[in-house]
Amino acid sequence: MQVQIKREKPKEIEEMNLLFRIAFGQATLGQLITEFRNTNQYIPELSRIAHINDQVIGSVICSRAEITKGRRIIPSIIFVSLAVLPSYQNLGIGIQLVSNALAKAEELGYQSVFVLGPESYFGRFGFKKASGFGILSGLPYPEEDFLAMEIISGALQNASGKLKSNPLLQKFLAFHM
Repeated sequence: MQVQIKREKPKEIEEMNLLFRIAFGQATLGQLITEFRNTNQYIPELSRIAHINDQVIGSVICSRAEITKGRRIIPSIIFVSLAVLPSYQNLGIGIQLVSNALAKAEELGYQSVFVLGPESYFGRFGFKKASGFGILSGLPYPEEDFLAMEIISGALQNASGKLKSNPLLQKFLAFHM
């Protein structure tokens, strides 16, 4: 089984909408993704697709993020969605997607990344509880699931603050909890 990880292309949007509908059982997620793609928060260079034989089987989508404390702003990114078709789960596809997105983020100069998800899964990449860096999500989800990773060592040192959120990000993350 040869898996290819590539940047998302506009012609794959319908397949991605189907992927998210199947993976999350939500018909409205495709509309939310379309809405998200039209914002300045969407990072197309980091939107990665997993293919097998030209079929979309997985995706990771990233958003710009900021950690704020008073007037201080720390730019970052957040994984807003990671999805793999159920028949391809537990085969390492998600690991390949996350690894590829992290490598591309580093290549593009991003210094840190956040995710809302289980440390038991994302810990393998180096994610730790964001609260350990003094950073809170400010979202209506358990803080222990808000994780951070320094792409560049020391990027979050003395970075305490709160994730600057927006209603669209909150809607997106609600599908994953």
